[in-house]
Amino acid sequence: MQKKLDEAKRLHAEALELRRQLVGDPDVDLPAKVDAITSLADSLDSLEQFDESLALRTRIFKMYEKEEKKHDFGSSKRRAVKEHSFPYREALCWTYQKAAFNAGDYATRKKYLIKADEMSEELMRERRTSRNILLRWASLVKIFGELEYNHGKLAEKDGNKDAAAKFYDGAEKHYKRLNDISRRLATSNELIDGIRDYSRSFYTLGLAEQVKKNPTKARQYFEVSRGIRERTLADYSDSAISAHLQIDLFFSQIALGELSRTMEVAENMVWAFKDEADAEYRLACVFALAIDTVEENRKPDPLTLADKRLQNRFRRNAIRCLQLAHDGGFTDFFQTSIDADLDALRGDPSMKEFEASHAYRLGVQAKKRRDMNKAHAHFEKSQELARQFIKALPVDARVKHVKIEWLCAEVHLGRVVKAIEVADNLRPTLGKRSPTVFLLARVYSLACGATADAKLREQYRKHALDLLEKAGDIATEPRLVAEDDLDPIRDDPRFRVILDRAKQRKN
Repeated sequence: MQKKLDEAKRLHAEALELRRQLVGDPDVDLPAKVDAITSLADSLDSLEQFDESLALRTRIFKMYEKEEKKHDFGSSKRRAVKEHSFPYREALCWTYQKAAFNAGDYATRKKYLIKADEMSEELMRERRTSRNILLRWASLVKIFGELEYNHGKLAEKDGNKDAAAKFYDGAEKHYKRLNDISRRLATSNELIDGIRDYSRSFYTLGLAEQVKKNPTKARQYFEVSRGIRERTLADYSDSAISAHLQIDLFFSQIALGELSRTMEVAENMVWAFKDEADAEYRLACVFALAIDTVEENRKPDPLTLADKRLQNRFRRNAIRCLQLAHDGGFTDFFQTSIDADLDALRGDPSMKEFEASHAYRLGVQAKKRRDMNKAHAHFEKSQELARQFIKALPVDARVKHVKIEWLCAEVHLGRVVKAIEVADNLRPTLGKRSPTVFLLARVYSLACGATADAKLREQYRKHALDLLEKAGDIATEPRLVAEDDLDPIRDDPRFRVILDRAKQRKN
């Protein structure tokens, strides 16, 4: 099983082709092909080709829906059809949810979240004790609330109060539903995820009241969330996710204006958890929120010089945490681009790095869908944002990092020779165990896949693998498995050795 996980992309691609052959035309003799079509959809999910997967799963869903209508309402035959279709409907719901999380724009993410939400509610009516469905439902409702809240903040910044109010109303609706769903989960001591969602629901309800200018009610919600989080951290202090429990508490404490001790502990965590991308991203949000809290705590008086210095320190820490997160494999650049928790950083030119990466990932997704016009536009936008970063911060330590991401886009745009020329000049200047070394390996890997000349292809492959070896523990197992840009060299025996070493380091 572990070997299959290690070789996931290659095996899923092979399985996809085999399953396509087995299915043939899915509209011909559909009832006999249900399991084969489901297997094909599973392969498509694994390769993040969700549109085609959803189309196939919807065919099965409609087939059972049509069959169900042939029988009288409430009849045993109708119930039997409904029962038989359940796993296929659950799979469709889960694919909608994965497609939503993978979406890179508001409209697409919302469209799929609505579908997943509606189906989750229906599935829970049929399986009232299914923890798996309930946990997934809680997760998507939480994401839905955050999506609406973040876009409310964006509309507010644009001066569109009516649109902002609609977004905030939507967010509050989802936060209230999260409170209800998570209450059903948080009913026994072992259900830590449910307890976290339960505390999160009070925190987000506090945010909703804050937006409506109800500070007293907001504070009441924040205090409830803080109380739950303090108890949870105490009860699960030896848990594998204790760092995240501590960060949960930070959010509530900052919302209540408690900065001094909170930020001291947060600063101690930055380097302690530098290899945990999700923790670093959340710490970035904590530091960014603290910037505004300094000002809130000082009101109605103006900021002092000491306040401004403190804000600058928090800003530097927030940017550094974002850099550590994305260097460590955090790839939800859409979330980085809309997250209201990071609003205090939006004007910082350092944020252009993450905006460029977001545009680049959108280009990769569009290329997977064979939408080459969109891919081309995204890659060019990524390069323009990278240029803006370099112009604004020419001596910043991240310039090489941003420049290499620009080179990846350059290869996708067909300018391989030019990209390799720059990469060859950069390669000797990079030290070992650096995120930029891992990044540069991506450039050579992409060039390997984009070059017809066999001799050059082998040369680029060798450079890519040499750089991955040089990257050392920066080349973690999750990054090696998940990085799309490494697909052209994934079958190489040397890559397998590098992956095995990464797995051993993890163990």
